[in-house]
Amino acid sequence: MSEEKPPEIDRTIESLMESSSALIGIVNELNDLKSESEKKDARIQELEAKLAEFSNEQSGILEEKERLEKELNSITEQLNKISGMYADLSSKEDAKIDVRELLSIYVVLLEQVFAGQPHARVLGLLHGVPEMNRTDITKASGMQPAVVLRSIFDLANANLVDYDQEKEHVRLVRKLY
Repeated sequence: MSEEKPPEIDRTIESLMESSSALIGIVNELNDLKSESEKKDARIQELEAKLAEFSNEQSGILEEKERLEKELNSITEQLNKISGMYADLSSKEDAKIDVRELLSIYVVLLEQVFAGQPHARVLGLLHGVPEMNRTDITKASGMQPAVVLRSIFDLANANLVDYDQEKEHVRLVRKLY
């Protein structure tokens, strides 16, 4: 006895088979989209990490820029002081210093001491005599004793003068002009 299936069941089975195939295709497509989405999420996280790294680098660079700008402003201020000192020295008629002499003092100060207005006065005084007492330098320069002493120590550290602390004598190591 062979049972025949009603045609409706065959059609339902065919319809279910077609629907099943379509669902399998949709599931495969969804899996592919999910895989692509995960790859894109991973790429986004990678790019966000790079962005954070670049942000940190940028903030470091900005801090360095600010530090360098402050340093530049400080140097500019010190150079303005030197220009003021030049104007001050050149306006005094009793101090007849040749421009070459003054420039050689400035060059040495810029190279070895930098920003030393009192230093230039001490060097200028020592160019007139081979050796001076610290108190005489203080009187001749019109500066405070502490400023003169610091200038002498700075110049001695730059090997421009010799300073005997016991006798308080300052001697010019080499003539600059």
